Amino acid sequence: MKKLIILCVMLLLPMSANATKVGVLDMPVYCGHKIFKNKSCKSYWQPQFADTYLSHHGTAVASIIIKGSPNAELKTFDLFYHPYSPWTGYWIGDEVDSGGMTIEQSAIWFAKQLGVTVFNQSYGDPSGHIHQDMMNIWNANQDVLFVNAAGNNGKVVPTAAIGGNVILVGSVDKNNVRTPWSNIPGHANKYHWIMAPGVDVLAAAAFWPDGGYIHATGTSFSAPIVTGAVAELQDRYPQLRNNPAGTKNALLTTATDLGPKGVDATYGWGLLNLQKAILQMGVKTYNPP
Repeated sequence: MKKLIILCVMLLLPMSANATKVGVLDMPVYCGHKIFKNKSCKSYWQPQFADTYLSHHGTAVASIIIKGSPNAELKTFDLFYHPYSPWTGYWIGDEVDSGGMTIEQSAIWFAKQLGVTVFNQSYGDPSGHIHQDMMNIWNANQDVLFVNAAGNNGKVVPTAAIGGNVILVGSVDKNNVRTPWSNIPGHANKYHWIMAPGVDVLAAAAFWPDGGYIHATGTSFSAPIVTGAVAELQDRYPQLRNNPAGTKNALLTTATDLGPKGVDATYGWGLLNLQKAILQMGVKTYNPP
């Protein structure tokens, strides 16, 4: 009974005063939205792409993260340019900046100088194919964790050499059943895979002047739920910030099993269960008096 009381208290412990810093690699984020009031949200962009619309997608992703971890410090980076509308833009992440790096590489490098320990990537090939340049980014930055949306084509993600610093995220509906359009891991990628809600997720949008809300659907909006969980877990256990593989293991191994028993080719480890991860970390780190 004493142990149970101690663990319950752990769930209520305040988060670290030095909050987890989260990199949001996305479309332009409206940090002026009321959901970010009294929160930390700062945007960075390349000067030549400054005359952009703020985007609904990027704003939604960032808002989902902050709902999952209200203490998180968001550092958002524009990898898409929206010259005409908040709804549609185009990829600029492969453009080379003045330092000789791509904008995507430069954003990650700079974010790490700011102390970012986890990056949300709600973008990629819609087919789920993980290209070599993405794997190169992951491999070159093994000191941080990447949470990557798995895509919405309803296909098996082709085999990829994924390391301990990457979590792939699929989508479930309100009944915790995989959405038919969510890509799946197959047997090759299932040990890097977790599920999170991806249908009608309430999120902020970039409506001027003080923002509005949308119901967002897609793995783009499942991934930031997991990223928010990472930030929350790293707030409570700051030692995980320097241990991306340990953070990944803490979340994946405590997921609620879905589908066939065990880690499977459709649901991977199963449904994100942050409370269980927090309790499990408490068991591992608690030193009795």
